[in-house]
Amino acid sequence: MRRLSSLFLVMTLCGVGFAQSDDDQLNRLKSAQDEFYAVQDEEARARAARENRERQRRQAQAAEARRAEEERARAESDERLRDKARVQSREDEEFALDMELKRARVGEAQAMSQERANRANEFVDAELARKAAETDVVQSEADARRNVSEGARDLQTGVGKGVEAAGRGAEAAGQRAAD
Repeated sequence: MRRLSSLFLVMTLCGVGFAQSDDDQLNRLKSAQDEFYAVQDEEARARAARENRERQRRQAQAAEARRAEEERARAESDERLRDKARVQSREDEEFALDMELKRARVGEAQAMSQERANRANEFVDAELARKAAETDVVQSEADARRNVSEGARDLQTGVGKGVEAAGRGAEAAGQRAAD
């Protein structure tokens, strides 16, 4: 476009030499100059419009890129939050299971302790019963020995009384015989 306007100016200047009058020449020169400035103004407006459209396109692209980046960042943030929520949920579930397991172990330990206490009472009762049985055996043996001793004493007493009675009877018989 610039070449065209420069060519037009040169041709206008060349044509100026062929003009018949000075006023005519000045009018043509003025007219050529006005056309030249008009072309330059038109080119400047076209260039400004192109630059404006390009600037608007770049701004639109930048806005679209920002929007896409914000959307991507939002999606990543949402995904991180979902991951965090999943991890937290899993940790909460594991904690609950651990607590339940610990409660079960404590309950089992308490039951075992209670069972041991019950068994200990049974062992104590069994030991007491065994000791009572041993005491009964010892008492029975003592009673049996006492009975044997008393029987032997009674026997000896009875034999002694019988010998004494036999000795008195012989003495009485001897006295009777001697009388």
